[in-house]
Order: sequence, then C-alpha cells, then structure tokens
Amino acid sequence: MSGRKTMEPQAVTVRIYVDPEEGVLKTDPACAYVRRGDKIVWECPTGPFAIHLGYGSPFKKVHHQKPGREKFELPIPQDTPHCRIKYSVAVFDGTNVWIEDPEVIIRE
Repeated sequence: MSGRKTMEPQAVTVRIYVDPEEGVLKTDPACAYVRRGDKIVWECPTGPFAIHLGYGSPFKKVHHQKPGREKFELPIPQDTPHCRIKYSVAVFDGTNVWIEDPEVIIRE
C-alpha cells in the first residue's frame, strides 16, 4: 500500500480584484496549486476579464474572456503534466485595463 491518500477533485477559486490601496490588480491566491482532476475557477467582481495561459501551457485553448462578472472554470485533465504555468490576467474596470501575471502550479 502506498503512503498517498486518495484525494477527491477540488475546485480552487482564484479571485481577481483591483487593490484600491496599492492601485494594482491582484489575484487571491497569487499562486494557485491544483492537482490533475481538479478545476480552477476564476471570478472577478470588478467586471470583464481575460486570461491568457501562455502558448507553452499544456492546454489546447490558452485565451479565455468573460464579458461580465461571470466565472470561468478550467478543468485540469488527468493527463496534464506536472508543471508551473505563469499566466496573464487582464481586467477592464470601465476606465482602465489592469494586468497581472500570477501562476498556477499543477502538482502531484
């Protein structure tokens, strides 16, 4: 018997927001840790947002947009390699476009 516990798939939520004190776009968490079979859920109460996962990422579609305050869910397929993905997120607040570059780590 291996020492690993069987883990149920989870949803990891990443909240995207503009920090009014610092005047920068942030994600919480700044680094999302997921496993194969999990899903990442991005939500942005500010408004429209876009995510670009990078052309070197293991995902077939790398650019996603949400026109309103909708959530975006990305399932992590079981065959996804363990890796670190630096991605870009952009938010339009009605006046400004805010950009940040957080990351996702797909771990064992």
